[in-house]
Amino acid sequence: MNPDTIRDTVKDLINELPASPPPEQEGIRELLEQLQRRIEADENLPTESEAEALSQIKVLVEAAKNAGIEEHRSIAFSALQRLRGIVKEAPKAHNFQEACEEILPQISTVFGL
Repeated sequence: MNPDTIRDTVKDLINELPASPPPEQEGIRELLEQLQRRIEADENLPTESEAEALSQIKVLVEAAKNAGIEEHRSIAFSALQRLRGIVKEAPKAHNFQEACEEILPQISTVFGL
């Protein structure tokens, strides 16, 4: 899928998620928005890797809509694992690596992983 197309799709899906109740605390929507921005901003992330990472955010958005269902937790776990794999495949994408180190543990917590 074209990275520009997937960017727009992912952004629209994230915007469908409800904002976190307390403004001082980041929820899944805000975390996914941050991760998307960091992926898109990393000029050292190959286009194919960017498209795959954005696809995994799309998977996480869908899982977040039903986070309490065990099957969706498993889907989220797989998407997080794939994102970690992309980090290893793109060693020069430092911004993406830092984003994953900072944000993926928080996303894991949201899903109870």
